[in-house]
Amino acid sequence: MPYLMSALKISSSLAIVGALVSELISANKGLGYLIISNYYSMNIAAVFACIIISSIIGIVIYYIFDIMEKKFSKGIIEMEIEKEYRYKVTDEQIQRIKQISNVIDEKKVSK
Repeated sequence: MPYLMSALKISSSLAIVGALVSELISANKGLGYLIISNYYSMNIAAVFACIIISSIIGIVIYYIFDIMEKKFSKGIIEMEIEKEYRYKVTDEQIQRIKQISNVIDEKKVSK
């Protein structure tokens, strides 16, 4: 499951790029079409605005999948830890592992 969510994060950004390229080549509407039409009419501010909008869309979609990955993967990882080390690790050690995991997540978010 973690590999699937990581793949979705990466491919979502690439899907935005693919959609823009296809719109640049042959479309009558969309951000790619706006980029090309504004480029030929020398409206550079609108070109950059379209590029920034597409970048924001890609970033938002990436972080949506990132949040989903953290939400789903955390539970799976905790279940695997408890299942694998049920008789070897004490409850206090499992709590400590969860605390360390939360600290790591907080550091990732703060970056």
